[in-house]
Amino acid sequence: MYYNTSNYIHVFKYIMSRAKNTEEQIKLAKLFSKRLKLERENMGLSQNELAMRTNISIDTIRSLEGCRIKTPGLFMAYKLVLALDGKIEEWLNEIDEQL
Repeated sequence: MYYNTSNYIHVFKYIMSRAKNTEEQIKLAKLFSKRLKLERENMGLSQNELAMRTNISIDTIRSLEGCRIKTPGLFMAYKLVLALDGKIEEWLNEIDEQL
């Protein structure tokens, strides 16, 4: 499935709404967490550097990567994806396919 950036908000909300029970919410959080850490490391960024790029606290970055926060809010997810690689559609597709 391909999404253009103009409608990613609706798609992200749709994907989030698909995780209706605790098991699905945990799976969604793990998928996002894994992708976040992978992309950050691929870009050679530390957690602190990502925190500074996004204006998100380093504790929150650690919690997201450690899957201690179920899923980020929409705005936070947007800031993270853009700070890392801007490939919003790719992230959404990956998560959507695995849910």
